[in-house]
Amino acid sequence: SSGINAEYGDPYTHKKDLCAMCGSIGVKEDALLLICQQCAKSYHSYCVNKVVNDAMLRTGWRCKDCQVCESCSEPTDESRLLLCEDCDVSFHTYCLTPPLEQVPTGPWRCSWCVKCVKCQKNTPGVHATWYEGYTVCGPCHSQVVCLVCKQEHTKGEFCVKCSSCEHLIHGKCENIPNEDSLPKKFVCTLCEEHLKKEGKTPPKKLQSTTFSATKQALNSVKHDARIAAYMDKDEKEFEAERQESEKNRILNYDYIKALNKQRH
Repeated sequence: SSGINAEYGDPYTHKKDLCAMCGSIGVKEDALLLICQQCAKSYHSYCVNKVVNDAMLRTGWRCKDCQVCESCSEPTDESRLLLCEDCDVSFHTYCLTPPLEQVPTGPWRCSWCVKCVKCQKNTPGVHATWYEGYTVCGPCHSQVVCLVCKQEHTKGEFCVKCSSCEHLIHGKCENIPNEDSLPKKFVCTLCEEHLKKEGKTPPKKLQSTTFSATKQALNSVKHDARIAAYMDKDEKEFEAERQESEKNRILNYDYIKALNKQRH
């Protein structure tokens, strides 16, 4: 965690008391003491191995003898009581929003202190969780490890990015071997499962219109004169027609927009 410059006027710090742990006042900047908001005892931040941060000054600080859940105000059920790695605030796993099903195996950080060290976001992502001691969000973690198979990505391996959760996934884990098979709007299998649980219908996976994908689709239907004409085209001709069609679509849109403007 990164420290901030606390001042003597801050409500949860002061300089004219003895540290309850080392029994001294301290010298210069070390004279600044943290006050427990429960028992009012004072401690040097270095005596309790803490760097004073914004969360401590904004919400207050409790010593370990006075720890209670900040949601239900109960000190009971200590096996489910989490202690923030940075500011020492405590919450029961079931008092969090959303609640945690299990106690994290490593460090845990509260919503006031948690932040991804890579993208600086304060949330883990859509349908995601925190990694590496609540320091890396789901999408950033997926840039190294596949969300589905939990294996690291290798150089040159084809991967796809979910348009919903923004996780990076091996193409083979989603039965998408190459770019030609990639839908226009790709939603990963895990996001589809979440949507179904929420009673929502996952978006239809519209196939891409690349040259290879179009050829493959035409091969699967009965040939007629128009289809035969497309089958005889090479990739450059196909791409030129696609660009011309897109250009005409934009021109038509601009014309209709201008016409509507004149009418109004």
